[in-house]
Amino acid sequence: MNAAGARLVKVLKYPLDLEKLHAGANRIFKIMDDHLANRDFLALDYPTIADIACFPYTALAGEGGIDLAPYKNILRWIANMKKIPGFITMPGIEAA
Repeated sequence: MNAAGARLVKVLKYPLDLEKLHAGANRIFKIMDDHLANRDFLALDYPTIADIACFPYTALAGEGGIDLAPYKNILRWIANMKKIPGFITMPGIEAA
């Protein structure tokens, strides 16, 4: 939710603590990136509701000013998600 909050600040000018939101998002993204080091998806060997729930907030983190470049495993996971048959894009998320 930190990444979503950062997007609210950047896109919709909500009066939230952007520095705190960035710190929280980066803390969680580090955990997530480490978790994805030896797996393609968050919970199992195939995408689950966990991946679907986390994907948009993570993939749109850049709109909140959060750089995902340091998180190579997250970037790989995002690419994997986009390769799922039937993947549908949304504003801000390009197709694979």
